[in-house]
Amino acid sequence: MPWVLAPMDGAQAVPFRGSFHPGAVPTKKRRLVASPVVHIELSEQAKGSSEPASYLPEQPIGAKVKVVVDKPTKCEKLELVMRLEGEGRGFSPPGFEQKETLFEGEWPAGTHTYERTLVAPDYPPTYKGEWISWQWWVEAIATMPGGRDERAKERFV
Repeated sequence: MPWVLAPMDGAQAVPFRGSFHPGAVPTKKRRLVASPVVHIELSEQAKGSSEPASYLPEQPIGAKVKVVVDKPTKCEKLELVMRLEGEGRGFSPPGFEQKETLFEGEWPAGTHTYERTLVAPDYPPTYKGEWISWQWWVEAIATMPGGRDERAKERFV
């Protein structure tokens, strides 16, 4: 017998033929949440905007990382990484990466917030051309036992 998803608001029930993510549990918002969920936001980014945050060289970048876990969860490490990523043909700027470990251990159930201040790089600036482009990113990476990573990243210029 297949699972049936029955909405709480009185709408029609819908047969469910998919599969559930291991460790996922239904929440009050009727969606599945795997443990953990990682979010990142930058201080100069407008809420709800799809445009990246903008910084001048050597200006401070406030980064807030939120981790939500629904049960106690082991984490090998939670890292904050600032990196330059390029794509295209021809010249590409040298790789740049700055890492900081925010947490190692086990999270109790709940929301955990980590705030750090990074310094905006002075060179090279973000560039998007017809043949080549490179962009700056800040990424939060939670490395879990068993090789599974949970990630969130935001672009900035």
